[in-house]
Amino acid sequence: MHARAAYAVMCVVLATTLACAGCGAAPNSAATATAAGTITPVATAAQAVTALPTHAATGGTVDVRGVASYVDQSNTFHADGLVTNNTGHPVNAIDLHLELFRSNGDSVGQYDFAPQVGELEPGESWPFDYSQDLTYCSCGSTAGWQAKFTVANSPTPTPGELVQRLPLDVVNPQITVHASTGDVFLTGELVNPSHQPAGIDQFAAALFDSSGNVAGAADFQVATNLLAPAGDASGADHTPYVIRIKGPVRAGTRPAYYLKGKVDSNAPDAFRNAANTHLQLATRFVDADNGVQVIANVTNAGAKAMGVRLVAGLYDQTGNVLDAAAVNASIEVLPDGSAPVTLADFANVNGDSDLLKRVVSATIQLDPAWSGPDSAELDVLPANNETTTLSSHHVTLQGTVVNSTAKNLYYAAILVVVHDAAGHLVAAAQTTVIPDKGGPFVPQASLPWTVDIRLPSQVDASTLKFDVVAQGRVKQ
Repeated sequence: MHARAAYAVMCVVLATTLACAGCGAAPNSAATATAAGTITPVATAAQAVTALPTHAATGGTVDVRGVASYVDQSNTFHADGLVTNNTGHPVNAIDLHLELFRSNGDSVGQYDFAPQVGELEPGESWPFDYSQDLTYCSCGSTAGWQAKFTVANSPTPTPGELVQRLPLDVVNPQITVHASTGDVFLTGELVNPSHQPAGIDQFAAALFDSSGNVAGAADFQVATNLLAPAGDASGADHTPYVIRIKGPVRAGTRPAYYLKGKVDSNAPDAFRNAANTHLQLATRFVDADNGVQVIANVTNAGAKAMGVRLVAGLYDQTGNVLDAAAVNASIEVLPDGSAPVTLADFANVNGDSDLLKRVVSATIQLDPAWSGPDSAELDVLPANNETTTLSSHHVTLQGTVVNSTAKNLYYAAILVVVHDAAGHLVAAAQTTVIPDKGGPFVPQASLPWTVDIRLPSQVDASTLKFDVVAQGRVKQ
């Protein structure tokens, strides 16, 4: 057995293998945002800020710079900036105080804010995004609003609180801007260049304008949170990622990436557990609503039920990441059992015909950080009174699930599997139902459930077979 076998994770890779490239620290080296539906590669050199200081510490204080604000298409106000540790020691648990002013100097309000910047080494900076929904705000026009941030708290962590860092590389970063919303999608791959497992401690991106102000910022939304050592045979040493920054963002902005890898003490157990979980890319299709669905068949060769989180990546013909999605499966995969799991939340490409045409391959991988065996008692439940409604290429199934056990349950998970007349997997969908007011799902009680399924456009729905599985989790 090879030394790395304990870390093996099944990763079905149909896209071109991407090379690992180092990342530097110059935010002004990246490509500018472009028109809707296009993806532009970021410059190949100096692509990202990793765990390195962005400038020399001065022995001063923690400060905030590069503040800018805007209102996005969903009527949410954003005030973004960069927190910098100018002291000679690490800081964490930073708290900020925000004052908002109108252009005439009148106060809009004051707010306390804890940015998700984590631990900052001396000289290190990190972007943040403060947001406030204006839907029910009687605050008048936001034109000319000015945001002023001050640091309210920046404690020094104890040695035991410090994160043991590892490098992670941003590879082949891409940028997409959607004209309808102005939203910016940053996609690419994270690669673990080290010879030990690496977790994502934090990963964020900022868009800088020509004046060096932060015109938009966000943390990552999709990625595998724990990567195998470099060179892993299954490809589990890299992951697709997505960072979505709400728009509209001013034209001419340039992205910079901020990334902290970490030593994860749980990695040996996580990969050992994951070694019993096997993935097969069962099918991929564009449904009638112009959305991508990727379905993986998950098989559990272990002795305990497995809860799984999957990450799927969509790639173009040159191996660039167009989009990625993640899902926590509602159904736990029983020992010696298997279950299909669908990933469909591809927010960048869904609904965009031009981007969908560029998708040529997909990957599926298990996130070992958020997957693992479950010692809870699980019971198969009857799902009764199903009714099926066909409408074009949509199917709605409704029914009730009964707690047929003598025990209280937390919830019931429902899995609907769709096959064609020849027995081939066509689609699958899951949902979870819980009692009203959060009470237990008591014996002999029933709960209604509904599952909506979008089908491939070329499928005749009248020929399909629908199988329903219900699983209850016993309340401890």
